[in-house]
Amino acid sequence: MKNWIVLIILLIIGVESFSQRCDNKDFCDKSLFGEFDFRSQSNYAQVYSGDTVRVKVVVYSGQSYRIFTCAERKLKDVVFRIIYPEKRFKRVVKEVTQKDVPIYEKNKNGEFVLDENGNKKITGTIFANDTIWGRDLITSESVIYDSREAEEKYWDSDVHKTRLIIIETIIPEETRKERVGCIQIMVGRKYETSSQFRR
Repeated sequence: MKNWIVLIILLIIGVESFSQRCDNKDFCDKSLFGEFDFRSQSNYAQVYSGDTVRVKVVVYSGQSYRIFTCAERKLKDVVFRIIYPEKRFKRVVKEVTQKDVPIYEKNKNGEFVLDENGNKKITGTIFANDTIWGRDLITSESVIYDSREAEEKYWDSDVHKTRLIIIETIIPEETRKERVGCIQIMVGRKYETSSQFRR
């Protein structure tokens, strides 16, 4: 029983130490950094071949951003995309019911004729549709950067409106052997007062 406990503990330590090593590894090309600060919003992850990782990040108005993804060499042909998620409301018909609508008698002057009780005099009824409207939330996504098609290995943008973006990293399938490794999702901001590279 003690042997099993020791084995389980060793396995746990092994998994934790591997995941922690992703934070310590540095395999990004230094020329990609420029004068951007990558400390606040960058992420690290352990991935397997065939995985797709999505990270949601808020980019703020008035700041310049540079975003790119790095991967260990054994994770070949890793792709990353920048996606704008969009939400809008569409007016839709929720329910249509029929109801009786009374027809009131009018005199030659166009005034309603009243009965002996002072109520409008009804001459008949017609059917009318009563429409209940509602709103449906419509979601969509727009790909604004795809590393497979881009000239640069990074996405640069001067943000004029604070918004949410999705950074999607795609690790290709391996036909022979499943691979595991680390990726770095680098999100850098440039400050107006910045005079040197910060990371």
